[in-house]
Amino acid sequence: MASSNDVIGRDAARYAAVSPVSGEAESHAAAGHSDYGHSGIPARIFHWIDRLENLIVGVILGSALLLVVVTIVLRYLAPQYAPQITDEVTVYMVMWAVLLACGGITSRGEHVKADLVVGSLSPGVQRACDIAGHVVGIGFCLVLAWFAGQVTYEAWDFGDLSPTNLRFPMWIYYAALPLAAASMAVRHLIVLVRLLTGTRTVMDQR
Repeated sequence: MASSNDVIGRDAARYAAVSPVSGEAESHAAAGHSDYGHSGIPARIFHWIDRLENLIVGVILGSALLLVVVTIVLRYLAPQYAPQITDEVTVYMVMWAVLLACGGITSRGEHVKADLVVGSLSPGVQRACDIAGHVVGIGFCLVLAWFAGQVTYEAWDFGDLSPTNLRFPMWIYYAALPLAAASMAVRHLIVLVRLLTGTRTVMDQR
């Protein structure tokens, strides 16, 4: 039976293989490569898209946290100046941040996985399961993006507003879902291509 140190060592090696800021990945980034495989303009574009997504998510979550803290302080010190829209705005901001992060999580294979059975199978079967999973993921995300886009368009077309004093345009809130679904579909496709071409292994995602 492998010791805990052996397990930790294997996990560290796997992390180093896929982490965009460590080991070989860092040297690839310095040379114009990214986690998307081959170098060139497409890889650089997706690399900067990932960085931009991370920046936007961080700004949104930081702003939501700041708004909550300021509201709490004002409710104790000067209740008359405390904003009444904090709860609603925070929900919108957190949902946008969570959904925007889904694309990058998909490309790095960091979604929660129930892979106890798959992990015990042979590498060939694991590869087939991963390929099938990404094909299904692409289909699901495209369907989700289509229907979520229709809901977003209808909210914009009908001028739907939130039933609160803020009267927030609901299409802006709904737009996070089709955007996130489309982003995940693209990431699933990229990972699928890398699996099929051999530039990414099954173990890289576990």
